[in-house]
Amino acid sequence: MDYDDHDCGQTVQDNLNRAWEAESKLAAIRDLVVWSDPRRCGGEPCIRGTRVWVDTILNLAADCPDEEVVEFYPTVEPWQVAVLRILKVRTLCDC
Repeated sequence: MDYDDHDCGQTVQDNLNRAWEAESKLAAIRDLVVWSDPRRCGGEPCIRGTRVWVDTILNLAADCPDEEVVEFYPTVEPWQVAVLRILKVRTLCDC
């Protein structure tokens, strides 16, 4: 099958569009979990609805399963810990 330059350009554009959509969805999910206010907690990012720092949860989650993290911080939901793990991998990947 022959591909001309137009087809390749369209494929690249389609991939860029998909990547932009995925990034937008990821940002929306992040906003469901993370909040920051310069007047609270020194402006450190926290789990939405709490004053628990995101870094605190990520440090603990590096060594513990989600259920154990939630035992230490009952105001944090297991799904929030899972989302933070995904966001951390995305950041480390720097894709």
